[in-house]
Amino acid sequence: RVRRSGRARHMLLHVDAVKPGAELVLPSYATLDEGLDFIFSKRRWLKDRLGETLPPIPFADGAAVPMMGEQLRIRRVDMLFPDIWRERRALIVAYPAAELADQVRNWFMAAAGSEIRSRAREKAAELGRGIRRIAIRDPQTMWGSCSHKSNLSFSWRLILTPEPVLDYVVAH
Repeated sequence: RVRRSGRARHMLLHVDAVKPGAELVLPSYATLDEGLDFIFSKRRWLKDRLGETLPPIPFADGAAVPMMGEQLRIRRVDMLFPDIWRERRALIVAYPAAELADQVRNWFMAAAGSEIRSRAREKAAELGRGIRRIAIRDPQTMWGSCSHKSNLSFSWRLILTPEPVLDYVVAH
């Protein structure tokens, strides 16, 4: 992908862990040919970075999804009433197939909110600090942030990382 930016001072090549591929950011003064030359000069770096990215995990029936170091297998079942619950190492989804991905994402967001809020309050109590608000969002580039007013914001995707990573980000 190529994106022009009036704020960019230099060309930037960016590989995102969420979106597949790479993005070239061009300052307004740069030409596309200059951008292509820049990509060519960074081809080894780009190949290495693209090789490090993991393929996206589909929220689909039968898929294995990581959750705090464990693998949960998504199992769609037909039931009279829609529901979603965890049963040992399975996530049972009783929704139509067309709604499965959205419902699984919503379930992970709720699980992340519960887990992160609990850990954040526990860590704040240990440090004798207060928390005003905790928000669970879907940011593109950050795992979490803290404002000067003690408002915390976290990515719901933290629930997909191993537990030590989640703990580190919450504590930080």
